[in-house]
Amino acid sequence: MEVVVKKSDLLRELSAVQSAIERKNTIPILANVLFRAENGALNIAATDLDISMRTACTAAIVKEGSATLPAKKLFDYVKLLADGDLHFTLGENNWVNIKAGRNRTKMVGMAPSNFPTLPAFPATGLELPIHILKAFIQKTIFSVSDAESRYTLKGAQLEISPDAVVMVATDGHRLSYMKVDKPLAAVAETVKLLIPKRTMINLLSLLEPYEDGNVTFAHDDSSLFFKVANKTLTGRKLTGQFPNYAAVLPKEHNLSVVLDSTALRSSLQRVSQFTDERLMSVKMHFEKNALTLSAQNTENGETEESLDVDYSAEPLTTSFNANYVRDILRSFPESDRVRLTLKDKNSAAEFQPVFGMEATTNRQLIMPCRG
Repeated sequence: MEVVVKKSDLLRELSAVQSAIERKNTIPILANVLFRAENGALNIAATDLDISMRTACTAAIVKEGSATLPAKKLFDYVKLLADGDLHFTLGENNWVNIKAGRNRTKMVGMAPSNFPTLPAFPATGLELPIHILKAFIQKTIFSVSDAESRYTLKGAQLEISPDAVVMVATDGHRLSYMKVDKPLAAVAETVKLLIPKRTMINLLSLLEPYEDGNVTFAHDDSSLFFKVANKTLTGRKLTGQFPNYAAVLPKEHNLSVVLDSTALRSSLQRVSQFTDERLMSVKMHFEKNALTLSAQNTENGETEESLDVDYSAEPLTTSFNANYVRDILRSFPESDRVRLTLKDKNSAAEFQPVFGMEATTNRQLIMPCRG
């Protein structure tokens, strides 16, 4: 292998694959990045066996071939080099020679044959709008469970049908549901897939630079594939049965009130300073034209404050985890008002933005704190 590549191009692509690098050093080759010089491009890949990232950059290919190098060390080193061309040549025993201006470096690599074979992108895929997929992740990821014992809740369920796309996540205490009515002609029947939280995080990072365009999505028996521009993210598919969330989505509400999102977030931030750090329970008392938030604990004291609201029903008192409510409010940047609806003090509260994307349903549920 012999290849010449611009530092800026290589650094951009090395940065993109860092999240797929194995950090625990349980399998040495997984700490390396794979270079494959062929067909006028330098293809780059990294994997930790759960996720993988593949990308490519324009390069002058003097001699086709492949090599692997320590991913983090190479990334840190390339960052320090002056702008210009980098000349890579594979030497003996998998060492790689790097020329950069007056600098001459040799890095110890490993045999490319030891690098895992990555799953091939399926022959067919679906085109999903980038802005919709980004919104799905941003508005559901905080409800994904981190508990090791709740395996099927450690990801979000993506449902794709001919007339809608849905993403839903729950940790048993809260539930995030988002639906976009968007016909997808290529879908003959509904497909339901579980996307692990780590894949969601990496996918959001991959999509961050883009506002328009589509992601090509595909899956096989064990993997999920997301392709945008020159990059392909692959994640291991979660298996198991996701809960029947439709059974817990409220069908009716007795009470409804519209709140100022900014005012509520600020109030929760202050009041939550006096909550029990484990439960983060803030009491919310509704009465005519007022919402009073309060909290107390034996170590820090107690506090309360009121917000003006348009409320005329019977007085009601309930409690919610302040952090859960703040997560929801942060996920509504498109709306400065939020509608809170609930059946009674013991039922789940539902939050929805007053304004948002057209043809979109965004429902956020939180169970009340007990005691």
